[in-house]
Amino acid sequence: MGISSAALLSAPFSTFASPQSPVEKKEYTLVRPTIPVKGKKVEIVNFFAYTCPHCLKFAPVIEPWSEKLPSWISYRQVPVAWDARTEPFSRAFYVLQSLRLLPKLHMKFFESVIYQTHKYESGSLAKDIRDFMLANGVQAQAWDSAYNSFGIANKARAASQTWQSYGLDATPMVGIDGKYLTGPHMTTSRQACLTVIEALAQKARKAKA
Repeated sequence: MGISSAALLSAPFSTFASPQSPVEKKEYTLVRPTIPVKGKKVEIVNFFAYTCPHCLKFAPVIEPWSEKLPSWISYRQVPVAWDARTEPFSRAFYVLQSLRLLPKLHMKFFESVIYQTHKYESGSLAKDIRDFMLANGVQAQAWDSAYNSFGIANKARAASQTWQSYGLDATPMVGIDGKYLTGPHMTTSRQACLTVIEALAQKARKAKA
């Protein structure tokens, strides 16, 4: 297409016994300037784009992992729209989130975009997305009300500000606590990327302490 428990608090992560020591400018880069992150938790931000095939392949790796994170971590997904033409994709993510339909439709929608099983044209993108959602059981009134709401517009705008603050130029990428940025293409594998994220999260945790 063109367009957790006390045990977890003290343990590193459940997936790896001891995170590696990633190398700056090789396995991760520093975010400059650092982005302030409120609260005591270390924030992990998974940046993805519905138009990115690599993001689709990374999703089944990072999402199950994200469900087992210790309680001192906060995790969120941030959709990336590189320009105004693709902003409807960002809105779609937040609409699905607000309607609690991410588990049901997020990956199905993702695959429909990447594998081109549904028509998505830049001139009618919002309508094409709406058609897909309605064809998959979403009520028209619920979709329209959420999609056109002030809240969804604000979330899409905030998502754009977030990825720009991190200095993104590609996806998938993962931001760690406003300080570090890494991605699967910077490591030996998608699974290895998780190890790097864990190490950087530990590093950020120590900095907070």
